[in-house]
Amino acid sequence: MSELKWYVTVRGVSVVAALISCAGVAVIAPTVHAQSVNPNPSPSDLSALAFSEDFKKPTSYKERFDYGWSGEWNAGSMFGAAKNGWHADHGMNCENPNTSHRTIHLTSQQQASDAAFYHCMPDGNQDKGHLMTTANTEGYVTVWFSPKQTFRNVSKVCWDQNITDLGGGKWTIVNFLTAAEYVGKTDLGYTSPDFPKGGPSSPPGPAANGVKIFRGNMNSYTSGQFHQGVQGITVSDKAARYKHCVIDNGNGTLTTTIAQPNGSTVSRTITGKIPDGDIRVQFADDSYNPDKHFDIKGAAPNSTGLYTWHWDNIQIFTRNQREP
Repeated sequence: MSELKWYVTVRGVSVVAALISCAGVAVIAPTVHAQSVNPNPSPSDLSALAFSEDFKKPTSYKERFDYGWSGEWNAGSMFGAAKNGWHADHGMNCENPNTSHRTIHLTSQQQASDAAFYHCMPDGNQDKGHLMTTANTEGYVTVWFSPKQTFRNVSKVCWDQNITDLGGGKWTIVNFLTAAEYVGKTDLGYTSPDFPKGGPSSPPGPAANGVKIFRGNMNSYTSGQFHQGVQGITVSDKAARYKHCVIDNGNGTLTTTIAQPNGSTVSRTITGKIPDGDIRVQFADDSYNPDKHFDIKGAAPNSTGLYTWHWDNIQIFTRNQREP
């Protein structure tokens, strides 16, 4: 399947469960009801683009983002089950991720922060350039990246990612970190509120505000309280990336949207907000014993090839800050 970089929005329409064929891959679409259009413009409609990154430049993620590996790099070693090598999407020449792979091998905590991130530009085409994050672990690890600057009064955050089903032990999150969570911190590997400290969690623990994207669904949380969100689908294809957005409507509600393989966009408006004032926006690849959570039991450790997220087109909008 070719890289998808375009989306069509269908609003006010119910998308009924159906079997959809996407580049030869069968996927099941759940019943989802898109929200109707609000005739009264919200403050987010008046916002300006403050940050964007399309990863056309191979080194942009190193130059414009802080990033890291939060958690034990050789997790499980005390049990004789170290997870320090696995297959990640795309060969070393960025071949088709559905048919090629590269081997990631960890040797130290510091090296893990670099090994978990890599850039690909399929066919040498800048328009297809994107960022990969990858991790496998016996315990809990958060691989994270965040634009270096803070943003004041964020109204909307959008990004593209694959919607591949990577099993029950991998998902992505986008956190809106307040000053109490980022000031003086070098490790921004926060997770979601369903993994609090005291149990399996990342070293920094859960963030209070953000969204969790798991098996096609995007559920939001505000002040540590989950408020559900939009329901989409998953596919087996690894190459295509689909636009996800979180919009603060300025009235105590968030609208969450996910573009779908059939060209529509599903959306849902729920209780919640992006914190006011200065925040940092953190994107993360969360892993919790992936090999133990695949639906197909008996898979050999590090062998499934379902350990990689593909990221592109990061956009952050604010009410009073424009991109330089």
